[in-house]
Amino acid sequence: MVCANCKAQIEDGSLYCNRCGHAVQIVPDYNVLEDDELFAMIQNNPKGNYGTKGTKDDPDDGKRGLFATQSARRVAVFFIGIFILLVAGFFAIYSFTHSYGFLISQGQASHDGENFDRAIGYYREAMLKTDDPGEALILIAKAQVGAGYTDEAEKTLMELLTKDPENLIAFSLLEEMYEENGDLEGMESLEELAVSEKQKKIVKDTVIPAPEFSLPGGEFKDDIELSITAPKGFDIYYTLDGSAPSTHNGTKYDGSPIELSFGSTQISAVCAKNDGRMGRVNTDTYTIIYEAPAMPVVSPSGGRLTRPTSITITTDSMDADIYYTWDGTVPTTASSRYTGPVMVPEGNSILSVIAIDSHGLISPVLQVNYIYLP
Repeated sequence: MVCANCKAQIEDGSLYCNRCGHAVQIVPDYNVLEDDELFAMIQNNPKGNYGTKGTKDDPDDGKRGLFATQSARRVAVFFIGIFILLVAGFFAIYSFTHSYGFLISQGQASHDGENFDRAIGYYREAMLKTDDPGEALILIAKAQVGAGYTDEAEKTLMELLTKDPENLIAFSLLEEMYEENGDLEGMESLEELAVSEKQKKIVKDTVIPAPEFSLPGGEFKDDIELSITAPKGFDIYYTLDGSAPSTHNGTKYDGSPIELSFGSTQISAVCAKNDGRMGRVNTDTYTIIYEAPAMPVVSPSGGRLTRPTSITITTDSMDADIYYTWDGTVPTTASSRYTGPVMVPEGNSILSVIAIDSHGLISPVLQVNYIYLP
């Protein structure tokens, strides 16, 4: 080995030059252009026929070839080593730049730079490099939210929750997205998705349920009393004119039944928390159409009688009063009010009966002929 500074010969194993004290550099101790053997070989065969048979002066020269000398072999090994290192370096760089960790880091860098589409591309490629794509799916959803792709983000998180129902991060992201977008129905759907206790706690702390009515909407023949219920800890506000209820519009429900009468009423109710946040509005319509009582029924229903007989009168309307006359005239509220069985008077009599309900509606008139001759 020679010193790179003063060219003096250095003993094997020495770390410094004995002549100049310069630190040893591990380099080949030859110069290709100054190698005597290589120079002599080129002079003896200027045409470069290093693979042919030897000359007269050197009959063995053709047998040795270009890499027959020790120096030539060193050169070959040196360049082969460099080539191998280059190939290995290329594959190492390729493997690193296509690894899961590198793709994730590149995606996060793109996300930080608000290049969300590019970030999504990196994350999707990273998914192909792992058996557990949970982290990549969450990062994809975050990038989709950043890009404004709300529907796609919801599908991505749902995909993850389908594979991993107890994934708390995906569940929390879904809840945050619904709350930020005011998607109250989406927030209520989280109740069905929650399987773990932590997920259920998120629902309990953030989801505001819609209130419930004691009766479903529809048509009714009489007045009704409607109650509204909600879980404990929520206030209820309602309106009867179809407008949207809130803490500033409508009536705060005090627990008393709401009386609905003739006509159509659209009632809307909402639950609110102490901080003013409200849930989804529940709305239903109640239509009340009064019907007059049916014609009363008497028993016995007329005929000839020879002994004292009492008659009974009934109506299908529970809140109706019955009025009657025996002279064939149409009864009014000023006529006799039925309170129990009535005796048939002697002679030829025509019993007239009506029923009047609490709304003042009058039934058809019933007339029955009784002939009582003792």
